[in-house]
Parts: sequence; structure tokens; C-alpha cells
Amino acid sequence: KLTVEETAQFLRDAVDDAIKEKKSFRIFYHIRPDGDAIGSAYSLALGLNLLGASAAAVGSDPIPSVFRDLTDEAEAVLRGKDPERVDTEETVKIAVDTATTYRLGKNSDEDIDLCIDHHGTNEPGGERYLPARYRHVEADASSCSEIIFSILKAMDIEITKLMADLLYTGLLTDVSCFRTRSTTAASLQTAAELASMGADIVDIARKHYMMKPLPRIEMEKLAYERIRFSQDENVAGTYLELDDYIRNGLEDSDLRDFNTVIDQVCKSDGS
Repeated sequence: KLTVEETAQFLRDAVDDAIKEKKSFRIFYHIRPDGDAIGSAYSLALGLNLLGASAAAVGSDPIPSVFRDLTDEAEAVLRGKDPERVDTEETVKIAVDTATTYRLGKNSDEDIDLCIDHHGTNEPGGERYLPARYRHVEADASSCSEIIFSILKAMDIEITKLMADLLYTGLLTDVSCFRTRSTTAASLQTAAELASMGADIVDIARKHYMMKPLPRIEMEKLAYERIRFSQDENVAGTYLELDDYIRNGLEDSDLRDFNTVIDQVCKSDGS
């Protein structure tokens, strides 16, 4: 298990070797990718690219539409100099924000060189942990993006605005706009540093936590209408049906943080 400094050194050495041996980096993110998986993978790929390495972010499922403005811009940077340069056979394989082999999807048979993650269950001996030659797992980190940010700084890589936007998106969406108990002082410090590096913190927050497509609003309306309480009002629940998804034509990503419909419910005394 590597420290931040050891992980940074591993990546520096891997970049030097990759350039000499004409290898590339493939950074894998998990199935049904969320903001943290995407932010982690693409920001790390961009950081390695700044050092002269060929790098690509790779996933089993398509990128949700809400993140494609960032990933399209990142892809243009990563492929800009040489459209074929990320397709070499010899690769250094890194998995980010992925706690189990299963969550690599169609890439689950890949031999991972380095695993970077923040899930406490991703430990050797666990039921379905992700094996790798080297590991950097911080269970107390609120997001994988927070860890990647620390590693990039330890590598003395200058964080570009695009990288800051990706990392802030990953951090913000994994702590539900700083509303989850996983939010820490380190999370807020990371957010402040990314803001100082140019991350569009207001626009990103509005995009993911204020602006909602009409189908999402229709689904929330259904969920509110269906809320039911236990007799003592200590338990509240609601439900959605498959037909609701089909009728409104939603992607999974359109319902991110949908649990807040229930999380907001409280008694009249605020408990």
C-alpha cells in the first residue's frame, strides 16, 4: 500500500519508462460512471499527458450526457497531438474510484498495475476487492478526486482549469454538494484550492444541484405524491416504477441524488 508521495513517485517513474518504451497509460473507471469516477480518471490522464505521456480514460459504459462537455474537451486535449497515440499495445493500467473487479465491467479481466480508491471495502481479503500490483486506498477521503488532487500536487503537476473543473465536479457530486457525512475539512480545503485554480464552482454546483430537466421534475413529483409514513411517523418511504422511467425517457444519471426526496422529510419539530 503506497502513500501519496510513493504513489506520486511510482507515476513519475512510470511516465519516464513509458516515454522511453513507447508505452501508454489506460485509466479505468467503474461501470455506470458518476462524477467522481469521471473526474478522477480524466484529470489523472490529463496530468500524465502534461508530463509527455500518452494517456486515455477508459470505461465500460458511456459517459452520461451531463458530464460530456468536460469529457469531450478532455478527449480533444488527450488526442490532439496524435489521434493514434493512446492505442499502443503496451500499457500501464490504473483503476480509479473502483472498489471491486466486478465494477470494471467489460474491463474486469485487465491486470491492474495501480489502484487508487477511497472505498474502505477495497482492501485485500475483502469479498470482492480490486487486486492490483500497487494500491493507494484512503478510506477517510470523501472522494477519489480528492486523492487524485493530492497525488497531482505531489507530482508537481500544474492543475489546468479543465483539470480543476473535472476534480471539483468529482468532489462535489460525491459529497452531494457538501451535504453528506463524508464531507471533511480536507474536502472543503480541496474545494477551496480548486476554486483558486479556476474551477467554475458556481456553474458546476448550479448544473448538478439546481438545474433539473423537466423529466426529472416529473419523477420527483411522483415520488413526493407517493410518500407514505409509518404509524409513528418515524419511517418514510416512496417508490418509482419502471414505467415511470420509460415514460419520462430518463438516464440513470438524471436521477443522481434522488434519495434526497426522502432525506428531506422530517417531523414538524425538525427531528
